[in-house]
Amino acid sequence: MDRTQIEDALSALGELLADSEAPPASLVVCGGASLIVNRWVPRSTQDVDVLAFCESAHPDQSDLRRCEKLPEYLEKAVSKVASEFGLGPEWLNIGPSGLVQLGLPDGLMARAIRRDYGRALSVFYISRFDQVHFKLYAAIDGSERHLQDLKKLKPTEEEIESAKAWVEKTLHGGFLPADMATVMENLGYGHLLE
Repeated sequence: MDRTQIEDALSALGELLADSEAPPASLVVCGGASLIVNRWVPRSTQDVDVLAFCESAHPDQSDLRRCEKLPEYLEKAVSKVASEFGLGPEWLNIGPSGLVQLGLPDGLMARAIRRDYGRALSVFYISRFDQVHFKLYAAIDGSERHLQDLKKLKPTEEEIESAKAWVEKTLHGGFLPADMATVMENLGYGHLLE
């Protein structure tokens, strides 16, 4: 999906939710969809990565919980949108929601960029600053796509230092220092490892 297709699918989802008189839904979105919609990285994506789901129009960070499963009414609407737009059944992907229980960067919701898709759906796209954090987290596993996204974001030294500290705190040493070193050197920030 490109930017238009992402926003068209979310608009259709918002219309379906409004028509069904469902409670207002808020999605916190990260990954490629956030990069694309905010025009930070020009590329396409197969899905919209949902970090969290809330039945509140104005969630704050304390409202965010890991999303094991979408509510049935939302799953039905997502399925209808998939059928209408020829998207895969997992076009709205809750896989990244596990990050919520690991601990999100402080202030993530205060920095998020809100877009409303009708009266029943709000999407909070994580900020560029937080994307740097998440992309560094993903890149240390050796993912070339995440590393390329990170390079295109052109993080400042301050941003990459903050992201590195968050990754180290979040993973509690659950990664190989050599992997972090490889990513940092690829980004031109090898000197921050000293």
